[in-house]
Amino acid sequence: MKAKDAIDNALRTRIRPICMSTLTSLISLFPLVLTPGAGAELYRGLGAVILGGLAFSTVLTMFVIPAILSFFLKDKDMGSEHII
Repeated sequence: MKAKDAIDNALRTRIRPICMSTLTSLISLFPLVLTPGAGAELYRGLGAVILGGLAFSTVLTMFVIPAILSFFLKDKDMGSEHII
């Protein structure tokens, strides 16, 4: 299998679980960030940082990492000798 095909196949099979786990985490963090109340100042900052980091890492995982892999693995054959 060519490297581009392997990257496309890997992304196609992993995009659904990545999106499902990310969306559940992001949706569950929204009340922590948006809910006002006593003592919420501390948790708002923490929730915002976690929410932003999770969203940013998801974008990196789905777009940047495959692009970098396809750049460095141009025209390589991902044969059985590369399987760990």
